[in-house]
Amino acid sequence: MDARRLKRLTKLVQVQRQIQALHETRHANHLANAGAAEREALELVERFDSGELAATLFPDLYHNRISGAFARRDHEKDLAHGEMKHVVSATLRADKTDESRRQAARTLEEKTEQQLRLELAARVEKPVK
Repeated sequence: MDARRLKRLTKLVQVQRQIQALHETRHANHLANAGAAEREALELVERFDSGELAATLFPDLYHNRISGAFARRDHEKDLAHGEMKHVVSATLRADKTDESRRQAARTLEEKTEQQLRLELAARVEKPVK
C-alpha cells in the first residue's frame, strides 16, 4: 500500500510540475506579447510625430492603431497577472504534494527498516541445533 501511494504521489508531483511549467510559459508569452504591443504603439507614435505623409493624411487611422496597441498591451499585462496567480497556486500545490511524497518515502523506509530489524531479531532468538 505504501509503495503504491509513493508511486502515485511521485507521478502526481511530476504532473503538477508540468502544469506549473505550462502556467510559467503562458505568463512569459503574455509578457512578450505585451512588450511587442508596446513597441508597436511607440513605433506608431514615433512615425506619427515625425510627420510622415501617411500620418498626416490619415491621423485617425494612426490614433486608432496606437490606442489599439496600448489596449492590447494592457490586456496582455492583465492576462500575465492572472497567469502569475496560477503559477503561484500550482507551485504551492506541487510543493505540498512533494512534501507528502517525501513523507510517504520516509514512512516506507521506516517500515522497511523496522521489518528488517524484526527479522534479524527473530533469527538471533532461534536456537542453533
